[in-house]
Amino acid sequence: LHINLREVLKKYGGGGQGINLRAVRAYSQQLFLALKLLHKCKVIHADIKPDNILVTDDGCSTLKLCDFGSAFTEEEIITDPNRLQLNSDFNTNAR
Repeated sequence: LHINLREVLKKYGGGGQGINLRAVRAYSQQLFLALKLLHKCKVIHADIKPDNILVTDDGCSTLKLCDFGSAFTEEEIITDPNRLQLNSDFNTNAR
């Protein structure tokens, strides 16, 4: 079974102290490895947040990136003008 990272932070990092530094390092390494693989595959997740990072329930040692519903490939940005328009609309509204 898996729980999301938000729940792990609530369960083990409550009271404002945060989670163990070794856990932060292990989670960071795994997340960066996942991002490196996505980059190699030219996939953009587009919705990375604690709710979309699953942690194994047995020892909380393994991360899994999930919910690729908003994901797209680099080729889609280049070939889909609607997606480009959405991105440029978002950037102009942020100013």
